[in-house]
Amino acid sequence: MLQEIKHTAVFYYEHHYEKKGVYQVVVRFPDLLEIGYPGFTSGDTLEEAIENARDVLAVLVEFAEEDGIALPDPTPIEKIQIDRNFNLEAKPFRIIVDQVTIYL
Repeated sequence: MLQEIKHTAVFYYEHHYEKKGVYQVVVRFPDLLEIGYPGFTSGDTLEEAIENARDVLAVLVEFAEEDGIALPDPTPIEKIQIDRNFNLEAKPFRIIVDQVTIYL
């Protein structure tokens, strides 16, 4: 039976700094960054960013198991502190907080 794993992610939409009308979506997992894991990725569309986020989450779960580290419970969406000083190439024009779910 597959195990459902969810983690809260922040999706930052930013305009491409060189291409007008083009954007990317940067994804961060604040809870995983807090324990020192590289919990971030991006995509050219929201769908691509979500797929990349699922891949990153799966790898980090595997690393945590290998390292004997228990991942923190995901912070509820309404309690996430959005890092507005996060170093992006451009100021985000939209920020979404949501859960990313994988099944392992």
